[in-house]
Amino acid sequence: MKSNAKGFTLVEIAIVLVIIGLLLGGILKGQEMITQAKIKNVMSDFSGISAAFHGYQDRYRAIPGDDPNAATRWSLGTVTLASGAYGDGQIAGGYGSTTANEESRVFWWHLRQSGFVAGSGQNQPFNALTGLIGVQTGNSAGGAALGGFSGLIICSANLRRRRRYANGRRHARHRHRPRHPPDHPEPAHHRHHDLARRLRRERHEHLHDLPRAVESTAGK
Repeated sequence: MKSNAKGFTLVEIAIVLVIIGLLLGGILKGQEMITQAKIKNVMSDFSGISAAFHGYQDRYRAIPGDDPNAATRWSLGTVTLASGAYGDGQIAGGYGSTTANEESRVFWWHLRQSGFVAGSGQNQPFNALTGLIGVQTGNSAGGAALGGFSGLIICSANLRRRRRYANGRRHARHRHRPRHPPDHPEPAHHRHHDLARRLRRERHEHLHDLPRAVESTAGK
């Protein structure tokens, strides 16, 4: 019995492969665009918070969260701080604190009351990567953080890190780390993401004068 079934020609197969390649390329390009948009949004967060901080300081001659006149200015009533004291030039509490009336949370309340930041209440905002954005002084325990910052710093959470490779070899700045053969994956804690490096560089560019601003206010 003769069969009339026909197979695909090479031209048809080639067309299908081209279409699949275009679809995959579009998906990868879309993911790259989404990642770049998130990077820009996170960088914009640092710039916006820095501008809000300096705007508040210029207008009220005080640090948000540490402003002793905020309660009477906006009729907020008596707000007893969970730690620290008003007017000492310091922001008490960690950036991710969940304690009500912690200065690191009152910081956002004052900025929102003044109109520099959108929202209401003391809750910290989130970045484009669903991580908390917050502020603290140094390491929030009286010491320095980030290699020597003892003034006010802005922290942003959930920034994943991953190692970058170039031509199959590690970047020169990572050569001090132990090498791992190709058949043995490198431990997760050794991975670095260029997003984290870009954010640190951007943060230093926009916020390098925050510690000086805090110290100068404390000295007044």
